Amino acid sequence: MVVAGSASVLYNREEGKNGSFLLGQFAPILLFRANDKVLLESELEFGLNSDGSTDTELEYAQLDYAFDDYLSFVGGKFLLPLGTFPEKLHPAWINKMPTLPLVYTGVGQMMHDTGIVPFSDIGAQALGGVHIGQRDAVFTYAGYLVNGAYDFEHSDDTGKDQFSFEKGNDYLNGSPSGGGRVAVFYPWSPYHDVEVGFSGQIGTWDKNNELSWSAMVGDAALHLGPYTEVRGEYVHTWGETPDKGTLEPEGAFAQVAYKLAGLQLDLPLISNFEAVFRYDYLDRDVTGSRTHGYALGLNYYVTNTLLLKGAYEFIDSSNAPYDHNRLTFQVAYGF
Repeated sequence: MVVAGSASVLYNREEGKNGSFLLGQFAPILLFRANDKVLLESELEFGLNSDGSTDTELEYAQLDYAFDDYLSFVGGKFLLPLGTFPEKLHPAWINKMPTLPLVYTGVGQMMHDTGIVPFSDIGAQALGGVHIGQRDAVFTYAGYLVNGAYDFEHSDDTGKDQFSFEKGNDYLNGSPSGGGRVAVFYPWSPYHDVEVGFSGQIGTWDKNNELSWSAMVGDAALHLGPYTEVRGEYVHTWGETPDKGTLEPEGAFAQVAYKLAGLQLDLPLISNFEAVFRYDYLDRDVTGSRTHGYALGLNYYVTNTLLLKGAYEFIDSSNAPYDHNRLTFQVAYGF
């Protein structure tokens, strides 16, 4: 039995508003190895809402069964392999910015509850990987069936059309959504590698199983030595509606991070810093709501898993309430 996880505290100040400590999160991960083939894992997330109340969420709870070196089975509630951010990069001590990309949070939000694609769902998944020929390249794959999207919420006046993913969707179990991801990872020398992936999901969201929701995600990551990382994702979704045709929300982010240790300065304090730049784009395809974000971040690594992060985001949005810049600081710890 192993207990791992993360904890974080975030301070946010938006342009024209008073600053405040918005989020305090504690997310323990419980891992139980039953035998060589069976692993049980779950993550609970305890957070503080903007109104001061406490929110408890089951991030995932799954059973993993390893058939062999090339194929594993996952059942339960799991993080979806739509791109790489939800499954691998969203924990605060791994994410290089204090905030999440707009495609996973929505405009003006700080947590992953109003993005245009789901973080997790309930169902079954098969995944694995194989080496390509005699080279070091690896082909990875994942395929899953889950409950899928549900409940189209809309307002003709406010333009808050959006799909929901993680509540009240048990009535769709008879018509699950299907999806998966394929990717190629190639390391050509130590600390130098590239990965390119493609993922998607399709299914229906309404009670009559007549209206479809689907998503396509392309992702790429590049490491140029131990100090430089470049990554990005593009997300495009399609959602049929009973009154507005097919909506096509889309978004993307691109991020560059550079550890100042690469400057080879004999200054330990400076070498612990990392500079980060992220570009965000989100188009909800409702009432012309489009947002562009440009974030400049600076991280300080107290240890490999204890980070002090700060960022200033320039946000340009056609949605007036969210058209303002913001300053964020975060302390994040992984254990």
